[in-house]
Amino acid sequence: SNPSSGPSLVQSSNPSSGPTPAGSSNPSTGPSAFPSILPTPISCIHVNAANYQCGSSIVVSFKFDDAYNDDWIGIYPCDTQRYFHPEVWQWTCGSPECENAVTKGIIVFDGLPEYNHYGPHSWPIAPSEDDQGCFKAVYLRRTGESVPPYNDICDSEDFTIKENNSTGCQS
Repeated sequence: SNPSSGPSLVQSSNPSSGPTPAGSSNPSTGPSAFPSILPTPISCIHVNAANYQCGSSIVVSFKFDDAYNDDWIGIYPCDTQRYFHPEVWQWTCGSPECENAVTKGIIVFDGLPEYNHYGPHSWPIAPSEDDQGCFKAVYLRRTGESVPPYNDICDSEDFTIKENNSTGCQS
């Protein structure tokens, strides 16, 4: 018997007992005509803890072989889908005058770099009712003539920032 041309809408009255021992008589000869449109998740960025006290250093490690000299990492609330202005950010090379791309490194968020004084950036990052203290680090690329939104390359695991009354950090 010949295989059907598509999936069955009703259960077969005569199902096979298992896979056939021989290979397909009509194997595919190339890529699917309808490949998945979903990108493969990339894990190129990580934070060193799941929980932080407001005002404590956030350590981010990254590794991305296809880096550009103007890539950067920003801290965003967990539910951010489109990347405009982060809470705080840093160039992956550590300076706005990068000549060479940096493919791996560690960035410590422990204040506002001088170049963060322009825009709606803040340090320390205080939790609020809107974000519930949930944040993520995002590896981003400044591409296109009119940005933001910026193109995200990969996101870290979510982490929590909790209030710390001793540093004056409250929502």
